[in-house]
Amino acid sequence: MDGEVRLQVSMPVERDAAGDWLVIVRVLQGDARLGGRLHSVRDVSGAERPVDLTVRRIWFYGREIDRLGPGSTGKLQIGGDAGGVGNGSVLVGRCV
Repeated sequence: MDGEVRLQVSMPVERDAAGDWLVIVRVLQGDARLGGRLHSVRDVSGAERPVDLTVRRIWFYGREIDRLGPGSTGKLQIGGDAGGVGNGSVLVGRCV
């Protein structure tokens, strides 16, 4: 599907001082982009549930960027309710 993104969380999820979530992800499909919306999370058991998250910032090797491509690993700041997102979870959304 054009514009779909799948991100595998590879580190524990943390909160920053502003209340947003900081996650280390590997891009499995598509491009993670600033402003992208993530609409579901699949945990390691395969169970999927809806979420409403927005990509606010992206870092690649400590440098802030606008887009993270397939196969790349980076750090994301995401806003919204990320409860249930943990190591091994896959976030799914649209980043167009």
